[in-house]
Amino acid sequence: MAKQNETGHVINVDNFYELMQFPISYGAQYDPPMAALQIPQLNVKYTASQNIMQSLLDELTVYNNFVNARQQVFADRRPLATRIINILATSGASKEIVEDAKTINRKIQGQRATPKTPLEPDTSAPRDISASQMSFAQTISHWAELISLLESEPLYAPTDVALQTDTLSEMHEAMVSANEAVAAAHPSVAEKMNERDEIMYAPDTGLVAVAALVKQYIKGLFGARSPQFKDVNRIKFRTFKRR
Repeated sequence: MAKQNETGHVINVDNFYELMQFPISYGAQYDPPMAALQIPQLNVKYTASQNIMQSLLDELTVYNNFVNARQQVFADRRPLATRIINILATSGASKEIVEDAKTINRKIQGQRATPKTPLEPDTSAPRDISASQMSFAQTISHWAELISLLESEPLYAPTDVALQTDTLSEMHEAMVSANEAVAAAHPSVAEKMNERDEIMYAPDTGLVAVAALVKQYIKGLFGARSPQFKDVNRIKFRTFKRR
């Protein structure tokens, strides 16, 4: 599994494999009474960590594909809304209707324009996933409000198909579908992240906790100043918490 940065979950897995090689090299000298520290169980923990990282990567690929597809659907909403306002303002519609449309447009323009960075398996779930989902939902609501206003104004009759209410309604439906697809994919990602955190960061049984115990046993076996302990003590691990 490729390393993605110097402090991530993947590095913990890679470092655990490196740590394991030292007890293996000690042969019969390494004989901890705790089953979780014995070589077979270390292999089980390493394999489980590898598997959950791959499983999470698979789920994130699906999720990020939906996120990217949603971004494409929403990408043109701002310039399109501005065009709509300009056509409406020159259609002969009342000032009140135009002002109402401008108010809705300001809401649309106020939504996030740049795409969120796709999630990566070497990161924790961002705290603002729900906030991002809400932002898209608000945009959908504002878009529906604008369409309803345009449909109520008979003087709004653009010749450009892209600006006609039927086309705008189709775009609204596409927005709803794209946003729902992201929402539906999110729970699977969250569940895999929970599984990863349990396998790797549970206080007593996680990969990082087991690594610390392996180091402690080697320290007791060979001594705090021994080259064996110095070798394993330089291998670093970090505990990550979901944000």
